[in-house]
Amino acid sequence: MHVVPIIYISDKNYADLEKIIEFVTCFKCSSYRIDFIYPKIDKPEKIASIKNFMSIYNHIRKMLKIDYELYLTNRRINQCLFGKIAITLNGDIIPCQNARSQVIENIFSDNITLSEILKKGLLDNFWYLTKDKIEICRKCEYRYGCIDCPILTHEFTEGTISKNLFCAYSPLEGVWTNEKFYA
Repeated sequence: MHVVPIIYISDKNYADLEKIIEFVTCFKCSSYRIDFIYPKIDKPEKIASIKNFMSIYNHIRKMLKIDYELYLTNRRINQCLFGKIAITLNGDIIPCQNARSQVIENIFSDNITLSEILKKGLLDNFWYLTKDKIEICRKCEYRYGCIDCPILTHEFTEGTISKNLFCAYSPLEGVWTNEKFYA
């Protein structure tokens, strides 16, 4: 069985990212995944926290390499969300640990099993959310090389599925901008 450890980065541990990666590589894992636990965006002052995460995200993104296999994978599934299920303390089933407003079901009150959720395809809208389903992104020549967090964009833009918040490329104009954060 091939295990891929997930390193969760939050505002509590992002300063130690290099040490954490070094620790994980001691286990001789051939690969690892980096994921984020974003602060909940419920107040305007939280935007500064998101901008801080954006700089960390851009640093980590530079470490990622897009190969042919990942390119083909990104055409079929959402690389960030596929296969993820999170269950909150109160029993809410959400598509990832950051999707706090995207409750699929509740295991305590809805009398449903994880197996039933998978059979009904209740997570498919998230797992198969490719760049081809996002208006501006479907016009981008780099869309299958893009790695992003659609949940962060969804939470930040109050429920819209749109372009990656961290994207500095305009596919309609074919230019990269110096902007690093879109609001």
